[in-house]
Amino acid sequence: MYGVTGSGKTTLARRIGEITGLPWHCMDDEVGWLPRWVERPVEEQVRMVARLVAAEMWVLDTAYGHWRDLVLARTDLVVALDSTLDFSHLAAATHATTSGHRRDGLQRQHRDVAQGVLPGLHPRLAFP
Repeated sequence: MYGVTGSGKTTLARRIGEITGLPWHCMDDEVGWLPRWVERPVEEQVRMVARLVAAEMWVLDTAYGHWRDLVLARTDLVVALDSTLDFSHLAAATHATTSGHRRDGLQRQHRDVAQGVLPGLHPRLAFP
């Protein structure tokens, strides 16, 4: 999947995996980031991605620049999501107000986006 933040990459990847039975991977959660929104060392990301894409079939919700070449070398189809800026911000705000996150940093990031899109949104309403 390729698209801007909040465009629905993870949602679509998950749904494609559910419909097809293919394993799908959320690359932020599985590869890119450690707890507390600390970036995983790039060398470790590369090793992890090489193992994932060595499988016969898979669906990924994104491909970071550090290891995009590994993914594209084994990709049959790239789905590009085109959404307007307003839609992607609204989606991020909706996501921020309706879901919990394991990482404090990600939670703060989504809260900040939600407050930018929905002025006056109180953080305790979004994140009790």
